[in-house]
Amino acid sequence: MDREKIPRKETFIWRKLPGGAIEVEGCATHFLNPMGAQIWELIDERNRVADILEIFLEKNRSSGLNEEELTQWLREFLSELEGNGLISYDTEVWEESI
Repeated sequence: MDREKIPRKETFIWRKLPGGAIEVEGCATHFLNPMGAQIWELIDERNRVADILEIFLEKNRSSGLNEEELTQWLREFLSELEGNGLISYDTEVWEESI
């Protein structure tokens, strides 16, 4: 597998909620806000980290956050997903691809 792609660790049951959020069920239930939901949907083993960042920045240009803040938010969110066991993410890839 390409190291720059981010796979979900298991097959999770997930569904969209009103307002753009996503509920992810596995061993525990995780609720993702609309920005987190965008990222979750982009993590599909086809998009690379750089692709996810590019799409995320484009979708959130009018969020009130600048590009640096959005980039940091994404980086922290991916680390949080990894920490919760939802994805397999090598943080070194961030440094290599961004």
